[in-house]
Amino acid sequence: MRRTPLLFLVKKIPGALYRAIAAQVRSRTIRRRPVTIAAANFEDFTPKCRCLPEEDGRERSRYLTLLKAWGADAYPVAEADRIVDHVFNLLGSGDRSLGERIAWNVDFKTGYGWENDYFGRIRLLDPDSPADVKVVWELSRFQHLFTLGKAYWLTGAAKYALEFRRQIEDWAEQNPVELSVNWTCAMEAAIRAVNWIAGYAFFKDAPALDGVFWSRFHQLLYLHGRFIMAHLENRSRYNNNHYLADLAGLIWLGIYFGDHYVCGERAGNNPKVWLTFAVRELERQLFIQVNPDGTDYETATAYHRLVTEILLLTAILCRKNGIEFSEAFMKRLRRMAGFLMRLTKPDGTIPGVGDADDGRLLILTHYSGWNRWDCRDLLAIAGEFFDDDRLRFYGAGHREAALWAAGSWRQPFIQPLPLGSQAFRQGGYYLLRNERVYCLIRCGELSCRGEGGHSHNDQLSLVLNVQGTDLIVDPGLYVYSADYRMRNLFRSTGVHNTLCVAGCEQNRFDPGELFAMEEESHGECLAFRSDYFCGQHRGYRSSAGLIHRRSVHLTRDGITLDDQLFGKPGRGNWHLNFTLAPGVSARVEGSEIELARDGVAVRIGGGMNAAAAVGQGWLATSYGAIVPTRRLTVRSLSPEQYRLTLRFTLARRARESCACERELLARRGELG
Repeated sequence: MRRTPLLFLVKKIPGALYRAIAAQVRSRTIRRRPVTIAAANFEDFTPKCRCLPEEDGRERSRYLTLLKAWGADAYPVAEADRIVDHVFNLLGSGDRSLGERIAWNVDFKTGYGWENDYFGRIRLLDPDSPADVKVVWELSRFQHLFTLGKAYWLTGAAKYALEFRRQIEDWAEQNPVELSVNWTCAMEAAIRAVNWIAGYAFFKDAPALDGVFWSRFHQLLYLHGRFIMAHLENRSRYNNNHYLADLAGLIWLGIYFGDHYVCGERAGNNPKVWLTFAVRELERQLFIQVNPDGTDYETATAYHRLVTEILLLTAILCRKNGIEFSEAFMKRLRRMAGFLMRLTKPDGTIPGVGDADDGRLLILTHYSGWNRWDCRDLLAIAGEFFDDDRLRFYGAGHREAALWAAGSWRQPFIQPLPLGSQAFRQGGYYLLRNERVYCLIRCGELSCRGEGGHSHNDQLSLVLNVQGTDLIVDPGLYVYSADYRMRNLFRSTGVHNTLCVAGCEQNRFDPGELFAMEEESHGECLAFRSDYFCGQHRGYRSSAGLIHRRSVHLTRDGITLDDQLFGKPGRGNWHLNFTLAPGVSARVEGSEIELARDGVAVRIGGGMNAAAAVGQGWLATSYGAIVPTRRLTVRSLSPEQYRLTLRFTLARRARESCACERELLARRGELG
């Protein structure tokens, strides 16, 4: 098992001790002298930057014309009215009314509130409490402002501008700078700042908002910039999406304030410094955190989505304001979008590999109902930004997102060839696909070069989609600190679609360390072709003296799965797990199994010396939301049996249905 280097730990001790002492001193200081700057510094300030969205009158008129032509002008108003009524649905909460005055420091799912204190002294994680600080943070990201602003543009109703003002002022009153739970994470301050800037673009000319409010608003944003710059999340051996969000926030704030800065005690912490530093550092971090094949090194598909959105929207803003990243940066960013395109299943969603927390930078459309696993909005945006018809084609249906982010949307001129198999070796994703079958296999190093913060024990786990219908799915991620037991369950080997050896984890982890899993499995691909994958991991070698090897053959109508164990005989029972998608029925008939859903049926056979059973399973549909499903278990009948082959084949009736459907479409001229 790879251990954290002793020298690294020794170096961290003085830093931790220093921060504890500094927190005590800082707490006493700001109690006596709150962190602020005079709002008068911003009385004559007006941002001169180009924003997302473009806010001049001509562009506004063009946006509204297109929204009405596309039939996208009604739902934002309905969603904004819910926001005015303080009805929110966040992190699996379902619709919740937060009352006349929002309590910004309370987890409204549990009722637990964090008392104001210096942020460095606030305890965020408590294994004995079901409270989840992410609920508080999520609301305070203000990602609903974009929807509120769209409704204002569409209707001109003053109530949306007044609600914007009311929420900003109320939040500021309840969250003095550095003195609340909403200041405990620089990433949260950065995302909040980005969304406030987007809100400014919508409401800057609202008659209901006077100069006094805007001076206070600019003051608060400036304080956010100072805070982020002073508390960058870059102290780890391997930084992650938090640091990227910090840098993006500084770029947005630096562009927003331009040459405007406040003299005095912290004059060096100013917008020009933020922008220069963050642009340079974001470029550097991309090549650290994003692999050459375009995959994010946190090895979690939801975090890849978040990181792509952070980088893409920030690159768009920079270009609008005359700032360009290098050609190499753009090439790798384009590959990130290409990975999402390849990863997208026929049903338009991506598999939920690894951790997921519904993280976004800006929610441009469908604030209260966006699909957590549909990334085609980013494909549409990237298609416009890179002028790439292939991305445009696979981002079809999300033209509104492209309009808000890139300022345009164009119908693709070409229909690209169907997506095929591809290996993303640095990221550890291996995709086998043809016109009927989609199979993704996970095999590679843990997140952040083996630290495993957002990784699961999912080596050689797979997902299977046939005829556009999910049959075998990744169970996802339910919650983090709100329930330690469930957090650890959903990252354990036993819930993933792989081979499990009794009593063993692929990578051992401390149940109390929610974001650490040191590399033991060392997954590696041994062979890959367009119709074949073979890989192995060593996660059971130290605990059971075994190595697991899995091969997957892609056929026209399914896959053949071959699992082998190499090592000392008789070292324990083992079984295969398969989490079935909701709605999938599973029927066991002797040595054969049939999975069926929505008219698609797959038969599993192989003459196996094993027993199959269907039991209770769980699927996290988003952070904080869980639904029951079925789990198929195929268990070895003998500890001496070290190999099992399963053939997953599309049932004949489904093949015939597919052939008829294709023939009908061809006759209609809908297929070439």
